Parts: sequence; structure tokens; C-alpha cells
Amino acid sequence: MLPPGDIHACLKWIHQDTTAPPSHPIGFLTAENRDVWANARGILLTDNKQQIEAIDSALFNLVLDDVKTENDPLKMAKVFLHGDGANRFLKKKICLIKTL
Repeated sequence: MLPPGDIHACLKWIHQDTTAPPSHPIGFLTAENRDVWANARGILLTDNKQQIEAIDSALFNLVLDDVKTENDPLKMAKVFLHGDGANRFLKKKICLIKTL
């Protein structure tokens, strides 16, 4: 368990990170058919075992969306249900979502 100050520092670092999003985000795969996802996961484990195990061991998925919902219920529903799918890990039961 990290102290609140460390969590804040991590979130600040993420917010300031200028790295381009991946061209093939893992989130898309978690929305795939179970057999397709299982096959893709097996392939990912070959070179990314630590990363997949870190995701698997997480209690929840924190989603930081750069989307303005402007308190529009329809926009909020779309963002909260699936967003663009790139940064969702749909195999997690809990997704905490933060929008602009």
C-alpha cells in the first residue's frame, strides 16, 4: 500500500507524461471473444509476463480519460460504459473512471 503522497506523485507523473498512446492497446483485446482474448493473452505472456501479472494482480483499473462530458448524461454513460476501449481492462470487476 502506497502512502497518499506517493499515489499523488504517480498520478501527477502520468498526467504530465507526453508519451504517445500505444497503437495496439491491450484494452481492446479484453473486449474480444473469450477464445481470442485467451489466445492473445498467451502470446502476450511470452514477452510481457511481468506486465500481465501486474495487471492480473491489480484490485481495480484506474481509467484517466481526457474527455469532456460536460455533465451530459449520454456522454457520461458512453464514457463510463466503454469509452474508446483503449484504456479499459474489461476483465476487472472495478473500473474507477476520471474524466475532465
